Amino acid sequence: MSSAAPSEETPDSNTEGGTPSREPGPGDRLCARVACGAPAVATLTADYSGSVMAVGPLSPERTPPALDLCARHRDRLSPPAGWTLVRHDPGREPQELSR
Repeated sequence: MSSAAPSEETPDSNTEGGTPSREPGPGDRLCARVACGAPAVATLTADYSGSVMAVGPLSPERTPPALDLCARHRDRLSPPAGWTLVRHDPGREPQELSR
């Protein structure tokens, strides 16, 4: 009875065109969304007393309770009812979205 060892390079849902991705290293920052695993490109913070969320470039260091997000989740982010979302994007004017 022969058993084949699983391939170390297996495609996952976070790859483009089924191309295998590398395993994240200890210094890599990944999206905080459950089951995402894509590289983080932005940091989301919240001011609960003011009902304001702010998303901008990835912060230099991990800073709990801020959340790191991938580009897809950053771009699809919308504020909850009654909250304002401020988007800080280098090279553009800050953008506010309210619900």
